[in-house]
Amino acid sequence: MKYIFLISALCISFSVSSQRIGKEVKRLDELFLSCFEKRDFQCCLESAQKLLEFDSTNARYMNNLAAVYSTLYQDSLALVWRERAYQYKRDTQQLFSIMRAEIDLEMFDACIRDCNAILEVEKGNLIVLNSRAYAYLMADRYELARTDLVYILKRTPDDITANINWIGILEHYYDSATAYNHLKKLYEKNPKDSGIILRVANRTMEDGLLDEAELLIEKALGFEWDNPDAYLLRAKLKLKRGNKKGALIDIRTAQTFHHYKLEYIRDLEAQCKE
Repeated sequence: MKYIFLISALCISFSVSSQRIGKEVKRLDELFLSCFEKRDFQCCLESAQKLLEFDSTNARYMNNLAAVYSTLYQDSLALVWRERAYQYKRDTQQLFSIMRAEIDLEMFDACIRDCNAILEVEKGNLIVLNSRAYAYLMADRYELARTDLVYILKRTPDDITANINWIGILEHYYDSATAYNHLKKLYEKNPKDSGIILRVANRTMEDGLLDEAELLIEKALGFEWDNPDAYLLRAKLKLKRGNKKGALIDIRTAQTFHHYKLEYIRDLEAQCKE
């Protein structure tokens, strides 16, 4: 009888303890979301770490940490946590987030490897094929990039990402004039696409037409005010005009939206200090 009473007491104690843990986990979960909305990232990091103390194999908690580090522009740490999460949640969605982080970090060989792994499961995934084509281009593997892009464009000839990547193929196999003609046709078809507008603006700037380039950059910002590439291009334009202070402001603005193109940004910053 004593043993039965002891076992019963232990079960009740365990049940109460489990309930307390469950409530604390729920509280920390809600705290993380609340802090993230308020951009209190120190609070986010602390709550996410405490959640991992309760469950060290929970991929969602790891992805929470990755999201915070990514927002704080600590992309390498973000990638570390995404890769840890993948150990416990081995699906293509998790691998896709790793692949996107690798592109931002310019880890193109790793990106190609992970794209290949996703494509083994999701054959013909056009988003992943576009990402692999871009990585091939950045790694100077033009023939492989061309193969992926031909596959995409045969199936979806108006795919904007593939058409933009195709410009790199035209520049490599033909010349810049042929590539620019393709870009102009893209712009005619997609006059509100900020990525295309900025490419036209960059080419216009290279041709010395700074006022026209500025109008195009402002047009792109009108469609997508938080596009970091627009601010970086405007910084480049301001440098051409000798406005180093204004260029530095645009560089800092770009970094508040996204932290990538590190070498390009460092080069622009160096020009601002010359």
